[in-house]
Amino acid sequence: MSGLIRTFILAMVAAGTCHTAGAQTLKIVKDRGMLMCGVGQGLAGFSQPDGNGNWIGFDVDFCRALAAAIFNDSKRVLYVPYSAGARFPALQSRAIDVLSRNSTWTMSRDTELGLSFPVTTYFDGQGFMVPRSLKTEAALDLGGASDLRTGDSGEVLDAEARRAYRGRLESLRDELAEAEEFNDVDRASMLREEMEALAGELARASGLGGRARKAGSDAERARLNVTRALRAVIRKVASDCPVLGGHLDRSVQTGLFCAYEPDPGFPVEWRL
Repeated sequence: MSGLIRTFILAMVAAGTCHTAGAQTLKIVKDRGMLMCGVGQGLAGFSQPDGNGNWIGFDVDFCRALAAAIFNDSKRVLYVPYSAGARFPALQSRAIDVLSRNSTWTMSRDTELGLSFPVTTYFDGQGFMVPRSLKTEAALDLGGASDLRTGDSGEVLDAEARRAYRGRLESLRDELAEAEEFNDVDRASMLREEMEALAGELARASGLGGRARKAGSDAERARLNVTRALRAVIRKVASDCPVLGGHLDRSVQTGLFCAYEPDPGFPVEWRL
């Protein structure tokens, strides 16, 4: 099986540890008296409203079971449908408490999104489709083929998700101003962490000229590999010469095209 697609994902943003964050999420749900459960926008058998407007399906049943475990009442759950691009921003901004829908569990999502994937609930697979005339029975039979194409997984963040991120950033700026006005240091620190995380995701999802970056494309994989290699070298330079390493970290721009662009306000004279 090549894909792990259906998972429960919990909101763990802006908290020190997963255990602490999980406890905070549970307290929020209990205080509210209702579980906010994110689901797909309509996939037969998994999550869709029936003729009476009641949500039904495999993913919905897990939301219902979770509500029953918390409140001893499976009806105390509100189902919130999200597109693929908006599902993670919704969870990161705490618009929902848990996500139960098709979401591939990858290493980058597990380590970069600030979310917790506690359990896989459904496995799927992927495969090649080829013309029947090739009489191909296994992937090994494709050896020497010259017309294979690889696509991508769509935009890293779609337009709806980018709007959600930017809207959340605006709200966070207002909340931060209020926290600073009342000298609430701890809350201000948490708000800044969330703002930095959202800003980082927006930056990661944008390429040259602000164009939406594709996830999983050949160009994106090459960009990531080049970026990792350059940053690793810069870190090594910084360990021996912090000043030079800091300058390179600020001045080397990576992406589909890489460039050395030092701050024009602080000219550097190189001596070789």
